[in-house]
Amino acid sequence: MGRKNKAYRLSLHQQIYNRLTSMQAFGESKQQGKADGTMQNKIYSYSTYQSYSRACQSFGKYINKNHTEATTLKSAQKYVNEYLQSLVDSGKSAWTVSLYCSALVKLYQIAPDDPHRFQVPSRHRYDITRSRGTTVSDAHFSAKNHAELIAFCKGVGCRKNVLKKLESTDLWDRDRMEKAVEKLSIKDIRSVEEAKHLHCLKNALNTFSEYHYFIHHRQDKGGKYRFAPIIGKNTDMIVGRMKNTPSGQKVFLHIPNRADIHSYRAEYARNLYRELLSRSTPTDQLPREQRYYCRKDAKGKVLSKPVMAQVSKALGHNRISVIASSYLYDL
Repeated sequence: MGRKNKAYRLSLHQQIYNRLTSMQAFGESKQQGKADGTMQNKIYSYSTYQSYSRACQSFGKYINKNHTEATTLKSAQKYVNEYLQSLVDSGKSAWTVSLYCSALVKLYQIAPDDPHRFQVPSRHRYDITRSRGTTVSDAHFSAKNHAELIAFCKGVGCRKNVLKKLESTDLWDRDRMEKAVEKLSIKDIRSVEEAKHLHCLKNALNTFSEYHYFIHHRQDKGGKYRFAPIIGKNTDMIVGRMKNTPSGQKVFLHIPNRADIHSYRAEYARNLYRELLSRSTPTDQLPREQRYYCRKDAKGKVLSKPVMAQVSKALGHNRISVIASSYLYDL
């Protein structure tokens, strides 16, 4: 005879893996999920899946160590709040706790209005330490020896995953982009990829009409593609580095682990915002609905929503609130 309750003989680790894997919906439309009510039980991004998996497996290890009698996901659920509180008590940042809470909410399908749902501590900009100022790890990274890499990053705003993949063909100038648009536009039938490529090209040409050189960000976060302008005083150096890279070879063969790519990306965002703002309507002359009023510890700072939208496109974000808190914090 077969064993009874086979499912419950699976380890907690395997049960978590199975449930999260069943939620994978990479490539599906999140907007459609919102429309048909299935968004809550789906994970649309591979990077989100990885983050949630790490968080949920950490919860599983906590249960195995502290509540050995809870061998199933169902029996472990009552310890979710206890676990999240232990993260708060151990000094984890509000951002980390929020991520772990989101992961467990997804795992257990906890409703937003559930009275027992864990209340994550408030998040404040002044609590952010990542890529803010000098850290201990900076002592092991020579800015002088990697000056060209730093200048390059500040001029293109790449995430690290894109920077690792950059090749000479990822440099585009306006002439090349316009020719590609013309070629794709006259096609009667376009593939899905061609349609996406055409959209990205037009979007960049229209959004950044004052810029001549662009970097093609291939398969960025969430598998997205975009063209972002090269900016700043090091434009010639960046263009030269791209053009002089042999075909099929990476622009940077090695990127130091301690290089703070996110901080260089944030500086790119701030400089791009300043450049675009200098060519736009001053913020104090904009209609109220086009002004972004910062809140909490940044209260009193007012930004231009139209310019923020342009910077968001260059960075590959959809919401201007993201760049306000994570990139434009030092304006």
